[in-house]
Amino acid sequence: MTFHLEQHSQRQKTRRFPSSLLRVSHWPLRVKLFAVSGSVLALVMLGLFSGVRLSTRLKEAAYEVEKEATEDVALVAKLQRNLTQLVLQKESLLESELSNNAFRKKFGQLIFEYQQFKENWARLLASEEFDTEESSEVTEPEREIAVGIVRDHRLPVEDYTRRFDALLLRDSTSKATRAELKIELQALEESSFIARVNTFVDDISALSRATDEEFAEARQLQEEASRRQMQIIALSLLLSGGAGLIMTVALSEILTRPLSQIATIAEQSIQQENFNLQAPVKTGDEVGHLAQTFNAYMAFVRDLLHDRAATNARLSDLID
Repeated sequence: MTFHLEQHSQRQKTRRFPSSLLRVSHWPLRVKLFAVSGSVLALVMLGLFSGVRLSTRLKEAAYEVEKEATEDVALVAKLQRNLTQLVLQKESLLESELSNNAFRKKFGQLIFEYQQFKENWARLLASEEFDTEESSEVTEPEREIAVGIVRDHRLPVEDYTRRFDALLLRDSTSKATRAELKIELQALEESSFIARVNTFVDDISALSRATDEEFAEARQLQEEASRRQMQIIALSLLLSGGAGLIMTVALSEILTRPLSQIATIAEQSIQQENFNLQAPVKTGDEVGHLAQTFNAYMAFVRDLLHDRAATNARLSDLID
């Protein structure tokens, strides 16, 4: 029988434990303070994490724009250099009276510059400036200049590269003499691309200036992103810290209000000599336990006064 009673008591405790655990009012004060402190810390960390994440995304976007602008500037600069070297070395070969070996060496340098020019031209056409689809990373001046380059120079450049490739193919199958190579190079001088090479250089220079402006804007965007990063982090900390402060003040009010009520009731009972007043018991924590103890003490005082009054009455009767 005792075993069954113990089992029943244990089941009752097991059933009551979760309900009391879920009732925040029954938590001890130290647990409540720990929970609020943890919540405030978590809120601050969440605000800081959100601010850092948002600002990092903004800075990464600015970095991508700057990276794209840097690549554009470098690519256009390479193309300008290749084109300049290509024209100068070709003119040098046409005007030179070098030996066959020296001529062949200079011709090899010309081939290298041509291949670099051809590769960088293909890369430039594949860049976003020359893409037919709209891109937020390309400025309007860049796109207008790129459209003009494609419209005015794409076909002449393709004709020039086709004729140059044919020259290289013929030279690889049967080594041409210096005189034959000069004739072939002179024929290239008569191509429409060479006839408009100055215009091409001007357009490439205009594209270079536009990409320089894009790079400058990208640098400004990067600096702005850095400033915004600090502002977002500071704002996130301010908001999360303010929310944490509000939570702390609210908890302080919740914890101190019952204590103020007990103190007020104690003052009223002394001033009014009324020991029938009771403190409200609203929680199961230390404050609630204090209210219960206070009520028990008030009951003890009432009983004590009642017994004292009864004793005085009996003594008065005896004296009389």
